[in-house]
Amino acid sequence: MLNYKQTLFVKHYNGNATEAALKAGYKKESAYSQGQRLLKKNEIQQAIKERDNPENKQKYEILSSEQIRFEWSRIAQDKKARPGDRLKALELLARSQGMFIERVEVGGSIQHMSDNQLEQRIVAVLGVLQDNMPRIARHIPVKALEGGDSQG
Repeated sequence: MLNYKQTLFVKHYNGNATEAALKAGYKKESAYSQGQRLLKKNEIQQAIKERDNPENKQKYEILSSEQIRFEWSRIAQDKKARPGDRLKALELLARSQGMFIERVEVGGSIQHMSDNQLEQRIVAVLGVLQDNMPRIARHIPVKALEGGDSQG
């Protein structure tokens, strides 16, 4: 059975053992010798043959987001799947569709606030935005990120 680095080596091997060894995490100083050593191992040769076998091609392809959502849907609807697996699939599917967006209500009137109070409120809102930016950014239209029609 291959260890983690060996599995990465097989994944990245494309005819250049040194490059594959580097991508697998071996040190630059030893990548050439490690690559050559790994290529001599029967387990590695067999794993590369298996990887390159057209029948196994699908096993190594990266799934598209649509394929992932389809798989989650299949699991969520499979009555024979464990309830925990079905629930997790539903959760991941819902998250992928933006159903669990954390919303922050900002209320109150700013008309009667001092400049200091306004600045404190702005800092607080910016802190919430910064903490949640990865989730927020995927819901902002590209035009808004580009700055729209700014006049200089």
